[in-house]
Amino acid sequence: IVLPGGRIPTDGILVAREGSGTIKRSSSGSVADDSGGCAYIDESAFSGEPFPVAKRPGDAVYGASVNQLSVILVRVTATGNETVLSRIVRLVDEAQGNRAPIQAQADRIASVFAPCVMMLSMVTFACWALLLDKEGAVQERYVTALMSAISVIVVACPCALGLATPT
Repeated sequence: IVLPGGRIPTDGILVAREGSGTIKRSSSGSVADDSGGCAYIDESAFSGEPFPVAKRPGDAVYGASVNQLSVILVRVTATGNETVLSRIVRLVDEAQGNRAPIQAQADRIASVFAPCVMMLSMVTFACWALLLDKEGAVQERYVTALMSAISVIVVACPCALGLATPT
């Protein structure tokens, strides 16, 4: 037995529903449930759907779903590792544990690309700092060299700048 507002404890089949299932919309009145014996179950934890799903006797219900309006009786069909929620958690764990082959290749490329860009940035800084007009102010020369070096990094790796910026 699952009361209104209660979580369904495990996967099962809806056996019976009791109550009027009246949906209160405002203080001025209510709209009666004319769906002929439906129970409304919030399955947003599984589907992301913001609206409750109408379930009739004989329909499957899933553990961790929320019963909305009426008292329902559920016959248990799966517990523990056999439930839908447990299978979803297991699939997510497996997906996070396995790396795609393209991810390994991207890591290898990045391990060479990032140091090359940093080296190019340092060479740019050195060239601008040493070869710029020597008659100008030293501070101005170094600021121009620094801006040029940063420009090389931003053009080569724009995502790195976005990831390094605190939010």
